[in-house]
Amino acid sequence: MLERALTEMAAPGLMDGAIGFALDEFGRRPETARIAEVAETAGMSSRRFIERFRAAAGMTPKRYCRLPRFQRAVGQVTLGRRVDWTRVAMESGYYDQPHFIRDFREFAGIAPREYEAGRGKFQNHVKFVQSGGGAGMA
Repeated sequence: MLERALTEMAAPGLMDGAIGFALDEFGRRPETARIAEVAETAGMSSRRFIERFRAAAGMTPKRYCRLPRFQRAVGQVTLGRRVDWTRVAMESGYYDQPHFIRDFREFAGIAPREYEAGRGKFQNHVKFVQSGGGAGMA
């Protein structure tokens, strides 16, 4: 969703070519696209590239690249099945479980196990119950 909105902005005159190029690169290879390489190919310093990307996207390129990986992880969680979080992390492009858990907490606001305990039929909605058998805030 974010990628589509930013790509639409990349139309002539709405976003500079360097950011459009970066969006293409990040979309093609989100796990392997290195920000420094993309910045260099776009002809600017990493610092300047990050500033321009943040101005256009509202976030740093690193954060932008982390979002699809997190979204893939959440998309692998199937309602009614016990989740093998290690498998989900590896198949989503995370190099280790602590990295995955950190991203999960940052983007979802809860730990993966809390998400699993409180998930409903919609992947982006989690039931929070203050007491009893539901998920709660840690």
